[in-house]
Amino acid sequence: MSANPKLKLVDVRSKSEYQTSHLAGAISIPLEEVKDRAVSELGKDDEIVFYCHNGPMGDQAARTLVGMGYRNLANMQGGFNAWQAAGYPVVQ
Repeated sequence: MSANPKLKLVDVRSKSEYQTSHLAGAISIPLEEVKDRAVSELGKDDEIVFYCHNGPMGDQAARTLVGMGYRNLANMQGGFNAWQAAGYPVVQ
């Protein structure tokens, strides 16, 4: 992420889930707030990776932004659970 300043890692889980643990460098935008907060917090030229617990909500967030004209979007396959199961670090 530090090598690509246009990369945004977005946690779409609830605020309380984010506060309990999240990926380093991720910003919290709960799924129900994605549409309203995208314009002010996510640039259309940013590369955006969404994640939730295991994928579906991240995919829904990406589909929402595609409908708003965003193009550089991805959903983390397996989400937070897969990241943690692989032994990658999390912020707690």
